[in-house]
Amino acid sequence: DHRDLHSFPTRRSSDLIQIARDRGARVIGTARSTTEDFARKLGVEEFIAYDREDVGAALNAAHPGGIDAVLDLVSNGDTLKKLAGVVRADGRIVSTIGSADVEYFAVRDIAAQNLVMAQTPQSSHAGLRTLLEGIEQERIRIFIAQERPLAEAAAALEASKDGSVNGKIV
Repeated sequence: DHRDLHSFPTRRSSDLIQIARDRGARVIGTARSTTEDFARKLGVEEFIAYDREDVGAALNAAHPGGIDAVLDLVSNGDTLKKLAGVVRADGRIVSTIGSADVEYFAVRDIAAQNLVMAQTPQSSHAGLRTLLEGIEQERIRIFIAQERPLAEAAAALEASKDGSVNGKIV
């Protein structure tokens, strides 16, 4: 039920951005400037390059009333707390790496959640069926960035971790 979603369009969030867009969210993305084209292919409508401008200042300037939600896949707790100023009252902050201090945000009238995939509706049979339908109907695309032999699995994992690959490594 949130219209504006700020996310980080990395290889880890490419599916989430498309799912949010498919459900009607207007996605605002933050990443390195070199990933803007990829982010826009995913459906990011407004892009903020964190290596060129301050994310909080840019969001506050463009959305003085605050944004509806933040989906964060990369920030530590202190960095995530800095985003409290860009979220409207009754908004949401979700962390996929356990960085959201639920009590800290509650005092600021922001609902915070640490998302654990195994506990979400998407991890159920029905949720996975919905995702599959989005892929089959081409509303959600899977971007294959590289194909590597199994012998290069360790190198592929390192490339995935360093953030230099936009899309999936198979």
